[in-house]
Amino acid sequence: MNTVAGNTDGGRAANLVADVESDLPARRPARVIASVVSHGHGALLAALLDDLMAALGPRDLLVVTLNIPEAGGFDRRRWPRAEWIDNTAPKGFGANHNHALLGRDADWVAIINPDIRMASDVLDRLVASGGGDIDIAMVAPLVVDRDGVEQDSVR
Repeated sequence: MNTVAGNTDGGRAANLVADVESDLPARRPARVIASVVSHGHGALLAALLDDLMAALGPRDLLVVTLNIPEAGGFDRRRWPRAEWIDNTAPKGFGANHNHALLGRDADWVAIINPDIRMASDVLDRLVASGGGDIDIAMVAPLVVDRDGVEQDSVR
């Protein structure tokens, strides 16, 4: 299983995920599981989930973990392809994503922060950039702010 990382520049909601330079296959056969953990991100999370509905392929899965309850809640029917995990007590970053991915099978895993926006083709481009090379274990998008300035997102 490979990883597609979704990073931010310290939590600024203005981030946009830029396209990765690669040729897109006509159909992406690889299955992606996208895992998003929210810590009360509300409207930011809703915007990302809208983006993800456009980015997910037919075989992909979206798992959303609410680490703490969202103020006002969500009408989850708005995101019919999402599977939801409601924590009874907050967990850490790794514990949340490990729990979301436990027992699931995919070619690629996308760990996505809840305060970013995504282009509709970003998952396809990231998977295409990884190709079938078994030596590639992780790819990450170029993250830019609203002005197109590259952000320090690789740590």
